[in-house]
Amino acid sequence: RSPARGYRHDSLDGFDLVYGSEAIRSIFPFVTDKAQVMLHARRCGWMDALGLGQATLAAARRGAGGGAADVLRGEVVGFDRAPS
Repeated sequence: RSPARGYRHDSLDGFDLVYGSEAIRSIFPFVTDKAQVMLHARRCGWMDALGLGQATLAAARRGAGGGAADVLRGEVVGFDRAPS
C-alpha cells in the first residue's frame, strides 16, 4: 500500500490488481462494498474534472464535432429512486 504522500519505491509503477471487497475498502474506503476486483493505475496524475467540464461545454458551444449545442439552464429539485 502506497503512503498518502510520496512513494515508497520510486521505481514502482504500473497497475495494482486488488482482489476482495475488504482489501479494496482497506485501501479505498469510499469504494462500494459490492466491488470484488479493482484495477488501480499508479502514478497517472490527476484529472481536473471542472476543467474538463468547462472545456467540453466550450467545445459544444463552438460547434466542435459537427454542430453547436443548445445550453439549457435549470435546477434539480429532487430525485425519484426506483426500487432495486
